[in-house]
Amino acid sequence: MPSHPAAWILLFGALASLVSAQAAWASPAEEIVTVLPRDAIPSIDAPRFVSAQAAGKFMALDEMVIGLEMEDEARAYSVPLLSTHEIVNDRLRGRTIAVTW
Repeated sequence: MPSHPAAWILLFGALASLVSAQAAWASPAEEIVTVLPRDAIPSIDAPRFVSAQAAGKFMALDEMVIGLEMEDEARAYSVPLLSTHEIVNDRLRGRTIAVTW
């Protein structure tokens, strides 16, 4: 995190330019087509985990995962599974988290 006030000004200036650039190429709302109804893709809530050894029985060795580590606890969220659910609501080290894809 920047500790000098000038660094904050530069950071916010850079972020403002990104927002402006995005607005210039964003599609107008009337051109956005919604294909699925609301809540058509269910989230995974309170997921269950297995050991890495057990996961090796049903996951490919090169399967892509989103890895998350906090202090001494680590989790791996399967990207192919997330491709059909898109969000996992979980708790890690007592904190509520959301993993999205």
